[in-house]
Amino acid sequence: MTFIFLPLLGLSQAFQTLIGNNVGAKSWSRSDSSINIALTVAFGYCLALQLGVLILKDSLGALFVSDKQIITEVARILPMMTLVYFLAGPLMMISTFFQAIGDAKRAAILGIAKTYVFVLPLILILPPLMGEVGIWYAGPVAELMLLILTAFILYQRGRNHGQKYGLYGTQQTSG
Repeated sequence: MTFIFLPLLGLSQAFQTLIGNNVGAKSWSRSDSSINIALTVAFGYCLALQLGVLILKDSLGALFVSDKQIITEVARILPMMTLVYFLAGPLMMISTFFQAIGDAKRAAILGIAKTYVFVLPLILILPPLMGEVGIWYAGPVAELMLLILTAFILYQRGRNHGQKYGLYGTQQTSG
């Protein structure tokens, strides 16, 4: 999963630079284009890797270990862990957007909510309800919860500041 995540991290850093520079220069059309590109690339990348993991699940574990039992468990667990991975990239780009424009409150909420507000409690809550698979479903459920939180934040920002979808045509950088 780390090998999958690192290029996404690189994309977010490049996106952060583009948004920061374009918003700072008040170049709204370039900012909007950067948002479109980052969201599209992040979605496509994550979707392709999610599909790749599903297709190659039986052989991915063998890249790292030779134990057949571990390879079988990796093949069983990966589809659960990556169930909604296609959401991870775009949600990360939205959090990065807020960081880049200096909206620390929204960036912090979106940056830490998945791990500390959703995943950790779900790791404790889901296993008693679902058994061991609850551990593996905690990540995807947290991703869906982050999607809902992100949609709420974007709706609120769009309504309060007049930006389309809470992102586009940015003319105020925080608030």
